[in-house]
Amino acid sequence: MDFELAADADDVTRLARLKPLAAGRDGRARTYAVKIVWQDTPDHALLADGLTLAEQRGAWRLERLVPGPDSWLPAQPPPVVSDSPDRAALPAPLAPVAAFEGRQTVSLHRLAEAPLTLTVDKGILRAVSATRPAARIGLHGEDAAVHAAVLLIAEAMPVAVPTASLAAEAMALAIGQPPRPRRLGPPVLPPHVRTMPAALAHILGHLTDVILAHAPQAARPDDARSNG
Repeated sequence: MDFELAADADDVTRLARLKPLAAGRDGRARTYAVKIVWQDTPDHALLADGLTLAEQRGAWRLERLVPGPDSWLPAQPPPVVSDSPDRAALPAPLAPVAAFEGRQTVSLHRLAEAPLTLTVDKGILRAVSATRPAARIGLHGEDAAVHAAVLLIAEAMPVAVPTASLAAEAMALAIGQPPRPRRLGPPVLPPHVRTMPAALAHILGHLTDVILAHAPQAARPDDARSNG
């Protein structure tokens, strides 16, 4: 299971002091420099299709910014449409639009009697005329270990299910607009969803995205009434 949390860049240092995680750590954490560059055309043709072209360490991937026809549940990593895209077949001309530069720390743990990989990305999102700090916490492992880690982290520091991927936030910074909502309106089951568990997961994930999209306005009822 993979699970992603958004956090304040200044808060992620608390993770190293969480006793249950520290007690179950297997070996030393490894830290690497990380740089991701996202490209698009001047008229943001990829963004209009809910896509972005990312380059990291010389490798290219075409990934989704918002859910497409397939299921992309909240807190899951962005789906990679292609890990070796034919750039000649993409809109042109492509040029760097935004980037993330920082450090990635990876540590191995044992939690709930199961292995867990904890990844922390902390750095700066950069566009031509704007920058801002950003951080993501990634968890990978068996369901029980990931669930236990999420609860531990949420009790120790402010975290949230991301309403936009890191790439989507970078593109929003570049164009000076809020990230596009992941989903709005009623759910529609994709054709490939043929089992009850998969259907429930898709529907609940869709509705969670809708609630998260409307949450900021719902938290300001006075503003909503004055605009209505």
